[in-house]
Amino acid sequence: MEGIELGGIVSAIKFLFESIRKHVDMSAEQKRHWFNEHIEPSYNQLSAIHDDYTKSFSKALTAIEKRQDLTDAVLILKADRPNCLLKRREVRENLFALRDYLFIQRPESAVIKIFYAYVACVDEYLNAASPLPRETWFTYFIDTFSNLVEQGEDPLAHNYPACAQGDKAPLFAMEQLSRAIQHNMPEAFGKVQQAYANLRAHCLTTI
Repeated sequence: MEGIELGGIVSAIKFLFESIRKHVDMSAEQKRHWFNEHIEPSYNQLSAIHDDYTKSFSKALTAIEKRQDLTDAVLILKADRPNCLLKRREVRENLFALRDYLFIQRPESAVIKIFYAYVACVDEYLNAASPLPRETWFTYFIDTFSNLVEQGEDPLAHNYPACAQGDKAPLFAMEQLSRAIQHNMPEAFGKVQQAYANLRAHCLTTI
């Protein structure tokens, strides 16, 4: 999955803004084309990414719990998958621009409102798919964890003195991963699926 980007969502937002600037209402055929060209590919990408996240995080969690294949677990955690795979900043910047437009203009266009709800759910999912904190402790934790693995020592028995969690840091990381895999990610992706279905129904049943 490395290198995948949700460029389809960015392109879809930019297409909407271009239509807004030209004061053009999307025809039924344009909505269908817009959905097929931008929305469906972005959703398919996100579905693949969701599967990748779930399998990878589950693999890392199992490895840590069993104290097996810890090198693989380190590689997964170091990859910082959600941030590396997606152009999250560009997605969010465009999402916020669309939100501001909706707030100021209050457009009548249903497709804009439904699309905004879809992208907002995608953004919520990206947050749910970042189970480990971005604070500085994580960098220290994973570096120390990695070094201990390389030295053949047990990283789950280490004290992690620079972490506020101390020797509970590995447990905290495992709890975060488990919560993301079992609850946060599935719930957030379920919202994406519902928003996608609403957008699909609107764009493909108007002809």
